[in-house]
Amino acid sequence: MNAPSPSTAVTVEYQPRPDRFAIILAGGSGTRLWPLSRASMPKQLLTLNGTESLLQQTARRLLPLVYPQQVLTVTHKDHRFEVAGQLHNVQARLAEQVLAEPIGRNTLPAIAWAVAKIAQINPDAVIGVFSSDHAVADEASFLQAWLAAEEA
Repeated sequence: MNAPSPSTAVTVEYQPRPDRFAIILAGGSGTRLWPLSRASMPKQLLTLNGTESLLQQTARRLLPLVYPQQVLTVTHKDHRFEVAGQLHNVQARLAEQVLAEPIGRNTLPAIAWAVAKIAQINPDAVIGVFSSDHAVADEASFLQAWLAAEEA
């Protein structure tokens, strides 16, 4: 199969929307990738496949479709400062939206807390929820899938 020539390639313009929000789940105990990850530095905070941590890659991947101030990141209180620092290195506004759980209660309570915060800002928000520890090679397909999910 031939790749499209530059003159026939389709260019997609991504735009954030005022009603679109993203939640990044950045919890985790650092046990699944031991000995690389530890309780003090779980997998999402490690640089495993490039120059940025998985968390930073996740945040950067979302920015074509969501304003940085509309990305909420939920983490454990023990990781709050590392998470905020890493997000600040991607875009300063991301660091302002870190929610730190005093006790990790798994995925559903983390999502519910962030959704409650978003609902106070915009009760009609469209919200995407994303894990902070996934590597995504084809970011264009990822963004297209997000847009398709919104339309479904």
